[in-house]
Formats: sequence, C-alpha cells, structure tokens
Amino acid sequence: MTNRGRIIILLLTSAAGLSPFSIAVVCLASNEPMENYRDLIQHAAVVDEDGRHTEEEYAQKKAVPLIAVQTRFSPTGILKCDGSELSAQLTGANNLVTTAGHGFVDTDSCKTISTPEKCTFTVKVGTNIRVSRVSGMVGTGISCPDFASTYHDWAVLTIDPPLDGITPHELPDEPEVKEYTDVISVSAMARDFVRKDPVTKKKTLPKSIEECQTKKAYGVGRTVLFESNCDLARGNSGGSLLKVVNGKDVLIGISIGNRESEAMLRKAERRGTPNTGPYVVDKWATFHVPLNSKFLNTVKTAVGNRKL
Repeated sequence: MTNRGRIIILLLTSAAGLSPFSIAVVCLASNEPMENYRDLIQHAAVVDEDGRHTEEEYAQKKAVPLIAVQTRFSPTGILKCDGSELSAQLTGANNLVTTAGHGFVDTDSCKTISTPEKCTFTVKVGTNIRVSRVSGMVGTGISCPDFASTYHDWAVLTIDPPLDGITPHELPDEPEVKEYTDVISVSAMARDFVRKDPVTKKKTLPKSIEECQTKKAYGVGRTVLFESNCDLARGNSGGSLLKVVNGKDVLIGISIGNRESEAMLRKAERRGTPNTGPYVVDKWATFHVPLNSKFLNTVKTAVGNRKL
C-alpha cells in the first residue's frame, strides 16, 4: 500500500460464479491517522430507498427510550487497525469479535493489509466509550491463494480485556439463511451516512440501523452467500445482519460488499450523492456471508474455550 492518502478499491471474485464486486472497508496507507483522510472516496450504494437511521432516529421511530436502542445495538462497534477500519461485533461472548476477513488480507493480491494484534475494538453506549485491544485471530475463512473467495470473507478475533456489561449478539440455532426474511443491518459507521452534531455543528459518522430484507441465497445444500436490499457504504464491511428470534438479536451474517462498479462510483463522486436503485438480483444488492458452517463452528469453539 504505497499510495498515501488515497482509498484503495479492492475487488473480490467469488468461486460461486459471481462477478467481481466492491467491498466496503476503509483501507488506509500505513502509519497515517484516520483524521488525515478528509478526501476519502465515497463508496456507497443505496438499494431500494435509504432506510438507515441513527440510534436517536430509530428510538423515535419505535417510540422507545434512546438508552434502550443504544444498549440493544452496543455489541456492534468499530474495529480500527493499522491498515483499515471496519464494523465488527461482539458475538457469543464478551471477548469475541466477528468481522470481514478482507480487512486483514487483500483477497486479490493475498497481501497483508492489517495485523490483528495492532487493532482495537471500540463500542459506545451513549457517552460511555469502551475500548479493547485485539489479542489474536481465532480463525478466518481466507486462506490465500486457495480460499480467497467472497464466501470465505470472515474473521473471528479475541479481544482483551473482555467488554463485560455488553450483551453479545446471539448465535443462530438455525444456521441456514432463508430468502425474504426481515432483518436489521447495523454498522458502526458509513462514509455516506453523515449527520451534524447539534452542539458542535461538526459532521459526524454515527452508527446506522436499518430494517431490510434478505433476498437471493447462493449455495447447494447450504447457503454460502446471500443478498439483501440493505444499504452499503465504506465502513459497513463486517457489520451485523440480525434476525430477531424470541425477542433476541441473533447474528445470521455479516456484510461484505456490493456490485457497484468503479465507473458508477466516479459518477457518484462528481454528483456528490450515493448511487441508488431498486433491488436487482446479482446486480444491485448488498452481499453477506452467513454465520454457518466453518464460520459458526469457529465461533462456537472459541466461545467454549473461553476462560471464565
């Protein structure tokens, strides 16, 4: 990564027969702080209509206390690494984080982007900010060069200290993702999801919450990749896709990318607004890796090995 001060646009190619698509991780030139990147490329695709809300907006929509919304979605936070920033979430235990694998390895060149032990994971409940360091990678689906496809794009990390007091997202009992299921997409931040602080008047990148729906699922015998009409932007990679089961938020998958082309991206940059369009299978959609198979087994093993 030698081009300083520029976003690197990565492409993934799926062995499931899908064409390349863009991923939504903010990739930084090494040794540069995030705040120096004021002119980052806006990479965003809105599917159907922009249904994303801030925590405050979601609380108002649901007519519930703000603290209830902040607490409910507190497991989703920002994973800040030496070469990237992603969304991630506490999963199954207070010392276990799941996210997208492409934040650590360029799946096109197989070059290392970030080192897990140089990452921090931050969650926020209101004004209470909690930070923990990544202590190691338990496992990832990416194993270059043989397994660098879209449906291997996951990573499981341990953090220290554990973030006690934050209820992690539940693991799925039914790991197969069904089409046309109501879900909630949560991301720690997104480059095109901007609000102005009412006090300081400065622009902020708040957590986004969106009610959306799963669409086409890919795979024979089990789902290896699936689409949704949830919206995606840089910073969404690794974010939570939740299904409410018996009143609990169950993590059924993570967000990894979309089908927006570089030409479309450039038009959006010139226009100053994200590209939007109705959901079209395999063309205008957001893609997710399901929490099943080896991904789920890796999480379960790590949860079982936790020292209490």
